Amino acid sequence: MPTSAQAVNASVSAALGAVPMNSLYIDGAWVEPLDRETIQVLNPATEKVIGSIVDADQADVDNALAAARSAFPAWSRRPVAERLTYLDAIADAIADHGEELAVLASTEIGMPLTESRAVQVALPGGGAAGMAPHNPPAHSRATTG
Repeated sequence: MPTSAQAVNASVSAALGAVPMNSLYIDGAWVEPLDRETIQVLNPATEKVIGSIVDADQADVDNALAAARSAFPAWSRRPVAERLTYLDAIADAIADHGEELAVLASTEIGMPLTESRAVQVALPGGGAAGMAPHNPPAHSRATTG
């Protein structure tokens, strides 16, 4: 029977392998960063390296912003019900991987696991589903002069 520390380590290893940490998600795809610099991610409790992430530079940020600005007009014209299906899918994915995400966040930021489950997993998962009804397309909002 594994100890709780072994179980946590196994969960962290599984969570770390879930997302390519050597690329950036821009314009709907994982892309190589323009600079290959990385930042070590440390467990604050042990000060051990638990992973690394790419260090996006200004050009990477500019590319991401350009992609977001380009996508926004079409996204904002989609019906609220359609946008809500995407947000529901995000909430479902968070729920499906909640324990992995909680362990990873707890290990990365030093938050107790119980709090990580509540703050890092439950709030974003529930919040994603509740956003769309409060964010109508920009062109449908009344403006005042």
